[in-house]
Amino acid sequence: MVALLETKVKKENIEGRANQLTVMSTTNQVVHCKATQSIQGPWCVMGDFNSVLHPRERIWEGGEDIHHVEIRDFSQCLRVCDLQEVRSTGAFVTWTNKTVWSKIDRVVANSIWHMDMGYTHVQHLTEGLFDHTPLKINFPHCQSRKSIFRFCEMWTFDPIFKGLVAQHCSP
Repeated sequence: MVALLETKVKKENIEGRANQLTVMSTTNQVVHCKATQSIQGPWCVMGDFNSVLHPRERIWEGGEDIHHVEIRDFSQCLRVCDLQEVRSTGAFVTWTNKTVWSKIDRVVANSIWHMDMGYTHVQHLTEGLFDHTPLKINFPHCQSRKSIFRFCEMWTFDPIFKGLVAQHCSP
């Protein structure tokens, strides 16, 4: 199961807490997803979390340092939900406004996903028309199942069966 997540920060800065509110909103969404216990088995969340996990994930020309509260809340959310980041390749930063460069888009998955599908990885594609880098989940060793043809004898009892077979299977 893959869920896409998008959170937005309004332009108005609500007493300097817009980013914290977004992180808490994201945290509540993921915690709610886990708390429902309806997801049993491998699952992941892919999207824009509007938060970083490490100070090095944001580069800001002349900007303020990252507050540890921002990192703590997001990190705690991932711990509570048993989520870890899926390994990735490509560009390190996933979003920019040409002043700030951040890694805020990511794919996180639960431990069952990592055990069952540890061969998956995320590819950060080339930034295009958008301010976010597109993410693609690759399943390189995923084997497709061959479909099994099953013939049901009851089909032969239908009066049009022989005509259909002759029409579609004749050389």
